[in-house]
Amino acid sequence: MIKLESISKVVLLLLGVGFLAMGAQGLFMPDYFFGQVDLHLPSVSGRSELRTAYAGMFGASGLLFLRAAYREDERNLALWLAVMACGLFLLARGYSMVVDGIPNTLTMVFIGVEIVGLVISGVVLRLRR
Repeated sequence: MIKLESISKVVLLLLGVGFLAMGAQGLFMPDYFFGQVDLHLPSVSGRSELRTAYAGMFGASGLLFLRAAYREDERNLALWLAVMACGLFLLARGYSMVVDGIPNTLTMVFIGVEIVGLVISGVVLRLRR
């Protein structure tokens, strides 16, 4: 039988790699990355803000997830962060669908990934209590 701690570690490793990948894309390839979701960045200030937000928030969260994967005493905090981040992403995307309309296919894929992240992180967190 697979131990809960092993599952927690794998979940946090996957979250860490995924969040770091998002942060890296936002930092190093903002025009390509955001162009895939029809967001065009014509100004230096716009690219700077998105680079900063993605590298800062996704990067920091990804590093915390990776650290917590190897530090049992930090796992609950990291799992809570994953639940809150994925939950708020979904809340914002749901609101956007109501006020802005249905987004493109890639954004719908993001929604699917965020649902999976929310459910798995939430279940693992609940089982750890």
